[in-house]
Amino acid sequence: MNNEIINSLLRTDFKSFVTKVFGEVAPGSKYLNNWHIDVICDAIMDMYEGSNNRLMINMPPRYMKSLICSIALPAWILGHNPKAQILCVSYNDELADKEKKMRAEAPAHTNSSRRGRPLGGTGSSCLPGNWEGEAE
Repeated sequence: MNNEIINSLLRTDFKSFVTKVFGEVAPGSKYLNNWHIDVICDAIMDMYEGSNNRLMINMPPRYMKSLICSIALPAWILGHNPKAQILCVSYNDELADKEKKMRAEAPAHTNSSRRGRPLGGTGSSCLPGNWEGEAE
């Protein structure tokens, strides 16, 4: 496929974008397509398009929940709306740091205005003690 067709697919099909993100942030790992990825991506697109405003995903670890919701979805949203503001929250610092690094590696080419720009947090702004309005 030529690059124009691939980029068009990545801009319009969230699951294809998730597959691309997986390849970027987990090089050398084998992507195993499964029905649950379709279900998650469809539910997220329903939410993104406004037909559903609540979504909770409960699954065991290692089912790509974090990659889809915390890495690919922010990249997708920022690719379509570079001025969007997104807050990614985690239950612990280790996972937050891991996901921040993965967001920086996620492809940013769904919208040419973000092409080549990192999607991770800016510097140490996401570290404890650097929150605006944080109580001392």
